Amino acid sequence: ELAGMTKWEFHELLAKEKVVRRYDLEELEKDEEVVRELIEDASVYLSVVEGNNF
Repeated sequence: ELAGMTKWEFHELLAKEKVVRRYDLEELEKDEEVVRELIEDASVYLSVVEGNNF
């Protein structure tokens, strides 16, 4: 939390106030890696769940 807001609420406030955020290639690459890991984790989870017939 930041200023009593979640990260996403804070980002919405910045957008509403037209505050420009810096977002460079390095940050994009980090975010891309996180998304890839989340997709991989979800795939593993789903294969376990489907394999156990839940």
